[in-house]
Amino acid sequence: MVGRKINWEVGKRIVEQEQQGKERANYRDFLISNLSIYLGQKFDKGFSIANLKNIRQFYLTFQNDPNGYALCSRLSWSHIRLVMRLDSENARHYYLAEVYAG
Repeated sequence: MVGRKINWEVGKRIVEQEQQGKERANYRDFLISNLSIYLGQKFDKGFSIANLKNIRQFYLTFQNDPNGYALCSRLSWSHIRLVMRLDSENARHYYLAEVYAG
């Protein structure tokens, strides 16, 4: 759960502060690259460029869905990455409801 909470907060910071709420920053690649270097030096691992893009997408996918975020606490990070890539929001909700029911 701690990892997902950290991912949520980092994703929130990227979107709300660095991108000022926009879906993308004009300097997105520069931002993610520099953030990856900074967090990698500070915390060692887990903040590669690819993973920061996933973390950002995690926040964007579930920012308006508090139930979705709560249900994600039952999933591994690998499963969350799969769920957030589903094209249909209904499919995401169905999958998460199945996880919760199980």
